[in-house]
Amino acid sequence: MIPPTASKSPLPHRKTESRDRSPAPTMDPRAPSPVHQLIVPQKYIETRTPSPKDKIDTTEHNCKYHSHHLDYKYTPPPVKGPCGACGQYIVGSLVTALDQMWHPECFTCTNCDTILKPHKYVVEDDKPYCKDCHLRLFGPPCNVCKKPTQSNRYNLLNRIWHPECFCCVECGKRLTPDNFVERLGSPYCMEDYHRLFSPKCCVCHLPIKDKAINALGKMWHPQCFKCTHCGIPLEERNFYEKNGLPYCEKDYMDLFHPKCYGCKKPITDGRQMIAMGHPWHPECFRCTVCVKPLTPETFKEYQGKPYCEKDYHNLFSPKCAGCTKPITDVSFNY
Repeated sequence: MIPPTASKSPLPHRKTESRDRSPAPTMDPRAPSPVHQLIVPQKYIETRTPSPKDKIDTTEHNCKYHSHHLDYKYTPPPVKGPCGACGQYIVGSLVTALDQMWHPECFTCTNCDTILKPHKYVVEDDKPYCKDCHLRLFGPPCNVCKKPTQSNRYNLLNRIWHPECFCCVECGKRLTPDNFVERLGSPYCMEDYHRLFSPKCCVCHLPIKDKAINALGKMWHPQCFKCTHCGIPLEERNFYEKNGLPYCEKDYMDLFHPKCYGCKKPITDGRQMIAMGHPWHPECFRCTVCVKPLTPETFKEYQGKPYCEKDYHNLFSPKCAGCTKPITDVSFNY
């Protein structure tokens, strides 16, 4: 049997311990876990004197999203800026222009305060303007330098130019409204235009600036279009051509047309006859004695000269011993 006092006495092999059952202290969720804490010996910790830049004056900070104002569970939106107009920091949408950031409602025309849209404004002296105000205040932009022209400008080739910007696109020479030539919408000085685009004379190879003569498939200065033989000036429709060269009428006939054997002049009208192996004008082929016109069928030749039949017999045929007249037919000797 178990003694009655045994149930009230503790077991000999157990020890009764009094333990503190108070709840465990709560930890700050924002504090790093002890497991992840890195213990660095003091000799490896770099120390430096605080700089004035390290101090943040919270009294002048214009942003309302300070971390000490927010609950630790809230992540504030990103903050940019400051705004180029009001100086406040920017949260949310913004406009980037002129190398600055702006609230959309702060990016306005310098003159009329109209809210500007990106890429729809004009800059003048590092200030934004709407296009209407800029045009009214500063004039349309120059086609070359894109700067306002105000009142001193040229309106040429459907564009606006500063007088100092209206220059030859080839050599850069300054031009005036009455001293330039246009080519494909670009201005050129007279010298460069003619050098680049005017036809060249086939004789002197210089540009033809004024009147040109188009002859023989080539372009000529009027003073260069001359007879190849004698050098007198020729007209565009009054010349003769031989082997691709121009000639005056006289030299062409003298050099290339057949010569009459009688008068030694060129046969120019195409009316010629061939007799005794030479060309003749019809009116030049006459009897040497009586100057009677002859034909190739009705002449007699003696020593390279033409004669009519009568004069030929009178001069060169034998004479009859009886009547002393020329013997023109077959003679008989008895």
